[in-house]
Amino acid sequence: MKFARLTVDSLIERTEFLHDDSFSGHVVPEVGIEEIRELIYGHYRIIYHLHSKDIFILTVYHSAMQFKRSKLIQRNHGDPSDGDEDLTHWSLPPPLL
Repeated sequence: MKFARLTVDSLIERTEFLHDDSFSGHVVPEVGIEEIRELIYGHYRIIYHLHSKDIFILTVYHSAMQFKRSKLIQRNHGDPSDGDEDLTHWSLPPPLL
């Protein structure tokens, strides 16, 4: 339990500078939306959403896990497997925090 707490504290600490430099992370390649970015911390991918002046941590993934775009982005209309890549039809789920 102590290791888990230290890991969470370290992940939170890693994101604190985002208030001053929110675009410092990279665009998540699986998503390709400028406002959805990631920081790499050790073996973890911290994925966040920029919205106006707010920053929402959407998820934290261990890099050994396969990241699936469908877990982060939800389709508003139609079937996501129909091949339509028009991102105006996609929306973010509610923030986790």
